[in-house]
Amino acid sequence: MLMIAAGVAPAVSVAETFRFSLVLLLFMLVARYVFPETKKSKPVLPPGPKGNPVLGNLLQLGKNPHLAMTELSKRFGSVYKLQFGSRTVVVVNGMQAIKQALLRQPMDFVTRPEMYSSRFVNGGKSVVFAPLPVDEHRRYRKLLVDALKDYAFKRVGSKPVVEKIVSEEVRDLSKRLTQRHANRDGDEMSGVFNEIACTTSNIISAFLFGKRYESGDSHAKFIVDNTNEFSRVCSSSSAVDMMPWIRFVVPGILNGFLRVTRKFDTFMQSQISDHVAKFDNHGDTSNVMDGLIAISRKNKGNPLYDETRTLNTVIDLMGAGFDTVSKSLSWLTVYASVFWDAQKKMQREIDDFVCREKRNPSYSDKRAFPFTDAFIHEVLRHASFVPFTPPHAVSREDVSLYGYDLPKGTIVFINQWSVNHDKVEWRSPEHFRPERFLDVDGNFRSEVGEKVLIFGMGKRVCPGKSLAKLEMFLFLVELLKECDLSTHPDHPGLPATEYGLTMRPEGGKIIIEPRC
Repeated sequence: MLMIAAGVAPAVSVAETFRFSLVLLLFMLVARYVFPETKKSKPVLPPGPKGNPVLGNLLQLGKNPHLAMTELSKRFGSVYKLQFGSRTVVVVNGMQAIKQALLRQPMDFVTRPEMYSSRFVNGGKSVVFAPLPVDEHRRYRKLLVDALKDYAFKRVGSKPVVEKIVSEEVRDLSKRLTQRHANRDGDEMSGVFNEIACTTSNIISAFLFGKRYESGDSHAKFIVDNTNEFSRVCSSSSAVDMMPWIRFVVPGILNGFLRVTRKFDTFMQSQISDHVAKFDNHGDTSNVMDGLIAISRKNKGNPLYDETRTLNTVIDLMGAGFDTVSKSLSWLTVYASVFWDAQKKMQREIDDFVCREKRNPSYSDKRAFPFTDAFIHEVLRHASFVPFTPPHAVSREDVSLYGYDLPKGTIVFINQWSVNHDKVEWRSPEHFRPERFLDVDGNFRSEVGEKVLIFGMGKRVCPGKSLAKLEMFLFLVELLKECDLSTHPDHPGLPATEYGLTMRPEGGKIIIEPRC
């Protein structure tokens, strides 16, 4: 009896326990399915150097942040993070990582970050700098690109109208530059660059507004002086963007930046108003501004297209386009004067073409100038005068890049300098060697040219990229057809540069004489 009692009781207990455990397990599985776990695992952020509790890593970057950030990539990899004041910045380095971000994951990085200073550029609605919603940015960017295509590249005879404008303006520039030297007005680079900037403003004004200004005209001088001043004061806006509290600690820190941006907006609004008044009288569309007015009238009443916003896209074209093109033409002039042998090769290409074809070159003839094309690309690569694109931002939740989690809104720097000076992509990148873009037969290697990064890429690529390339080619061909460039004996070699959104050669002298 005891044996039976002792034997049966444990058997019943085990069975009940088993049934209870099975029911509990099923309940837990159902509960997990119906009420899934919402707690996310801790995000894996990119690595990066430690920084100051208040300033972050700002003091570690020195006077040349592009060089410092490129060096940091050797330590922390292609994707790493920095702390700029209270803002976290992810830096993307090298062609492969940048392609992954901007070409393979374009919608993850398509927006601009929220910056305090951007609200003062073009009324806070800049197509280039403002953190616009994706659809809104796409809509107004298309207006801008279409206007350029329809009016700057509109053909007059056998050439786009912009070719005629560039050729005429550079011929005028050549005369002014050689006259400066003949009159002993000085060979200072700053004077040469201001002349180039004046030419650039005329080129842009011609296809934007159908206007040109004489050298020394107050309008042209304003554009040049205001752009130079903007370069000097933009560092204050960067400080406020990264440390918003600093504007309360240092009252007036933005005064210079605000003064420059307001003066430029006032100037541009007067240009737009004058043009609208004239358009109402004649109704012709012969330039970009005319085209934008026509578009705004066509879409009047359409809630998707604000008339003021449509017209103000021309401010982005003038503001962003002028500075980048002016700096590129200045760098081409400097490199041509320093590298005399390369200059002579380009002049031989030009002379041979003119002798053979009995006409001046056009942009469609670019294939006949492989060394000139190689020279331009090598200047863009070696100078890398636009070291970073305008900042991107992480556009949506749950974005991952190279295995790292990036929170929405994180600022993203695209380091173009790191691409153009990558020792894996370019043998001896510190050396200036246009021949790296030519094959054994002397033909331009377009696949190598595509490795140079200066205009960004993907959905935020510079909308004026094609126009800038045309201007650079025609500028260099026209200038070298008419002039010999050389460095002053007191200032041989490449000049120093000062870091900025776009970097300009600083100091030095250059001699420009008419060709014999």
